[in-house]
Amino acid sequence: MILQFKMLRNATGCPTFLIANAGPWIVILGVVITDFVIVQRLSECSWVGLDSILSESHITHVARVLYALKKSLKNLHSYYESLDPTSDFLADSRYFPSITTYPDGNGVVEFEYVGFLENTPDCATLRARTRAGRNIVVKFVERYGKEAHRVLAKEGLAPALLYYGSPCFDEKGPSYRDIFMVVMEYIDGNTLAAKQGIDGETMETVRSEVQRALKLLPLVQTK
Repeated sequence: MILQFKMLRNATGCPTFLIANAGPWIVILGVVITDFVIVQRLSECSWVGLDSILSESHITHVARVLYALKKSLKNLHSYYESLDPTSDFLADSRYFPSITTYPDGNGVVEFEYVGFLENTPDCATLRARTRAGRNIVVKFVERYGKEAHRVLAKEGLAPALLYYGSPCFDEKGPSYRDIFMVVMEYIDGNTLAAKQGIDGETMETVRSEVQRALKLLPLVQTK
């Protein structure tokens, strides 16, 4: 592999767009490369052939999709133009989400991903470290019981919740539809599943703490 392409491949997931067509139908897809190629459908399969009637609403819909693609291609071009493949901060970034900031009471906190929380193929929760050196956990969800998390954290039954909300913090940022970002403190330790030689005392402690959490959670629903 040519060196400049290898550096680019190591620094980014090589995002691109694909337009697939089957006769008069087209669909737009997004592609990134991690350990393998990931393809995501970005639009429905749209009819772009001649029709027996003039459907103004459908024509307008197709025009909007193509216009959005045009703007996205322009942004993608700017992304590649400004990319510095030699940046240490971009190393292995192709494995992680593009969101690397969250707001707090003092402004915006910048962070970089350092890996996944667990070494399993189905783990979608990430470890990260802020520019100030604080270890955090980041995940993206469609819904989340933030009040329940805060109640449990107050009682020492969950990590502190640092942020919950949209990954986009201004009008110029990208749209993530109904996806929300959860940021919490990182607790160093093993999970119960990874612990070797679990004794009766440990199990009783776990059982007691779970019961305590279950008694607290109904209080959240009444607020």
